[in-house]
Amino acid sequence: MIAQSSLTVIERGTPRAPAARRDAETGILPDPRDRDSTAGEDPMIPTLTTDRLILRVPELADFDAYAAFRADAHAMAWLGGPIDREAAWHQFCALLGQWRLRGHGRWIVTRREEPTPRGLVGLFEPIDWPAVELSWATFPGSEGHGLAYEASRAARRWWHAQGKPALVSHVAPRNTRSVALARRLGCTPGETMPHPTYGETVRWHHPEGEAA
Repeated sequence: MIAQSSLTVIERGTPRAPAARRDAETGILPDPRDRDSTAGEDPMIPTLTTDRLILRVPELADFDAYAAFRADAHAMAWLGGPIDREAAWHQFCALLGQWRLRGHGRWIVTRREEPTPRGLVGLFEPIDWPAVELSWATFPGSEGHGLAYEASRAARRWWHAQGKPALVSHVAPRNTRSVALARRLGCTPGETMPHPTYGETVRWHHPEGEAA
């Protein structure tokens, strides 16, 4: 039996800000970079909280930590290898794009007491993907504290609370830490399959449902 931990969902539906008005004299729309983008302001992305963590919308201020993670050879050893800052920027923008197009996606994970990004966890569904994947990644320096486990369970409970189908996770067979996490999450190993980015992976099947 997996121990339950508390989960709070700050629902979607935060009122949208009024549409930007063109300057009366110039007719130019204001630069969106002049507006502050903070967690909880995006009506598409709910904020989840657990005993220790906040799962929130990715923000521009998170990008440096994200780019450092994507450039780290050790962290990226089972994720296709390190990439440069420009490629990381395209992937970072895609995090928000999937929320807009799919209605689900991945969250930045922080501790409740401070805003430093600690990882990236949530739902991943590229085009023509056969099933929605629960993915997790802990940023360098934040490993070994159970953050990926706690955040993954929160994301999975949110998914199942909406009546969605069971999830999968693709893990490289030699990625022992992720294999251990998949087992801890109650997953069952399935077929071995090629992955376009990660090489050979095992598709782990998550339990059908979990109480919020």
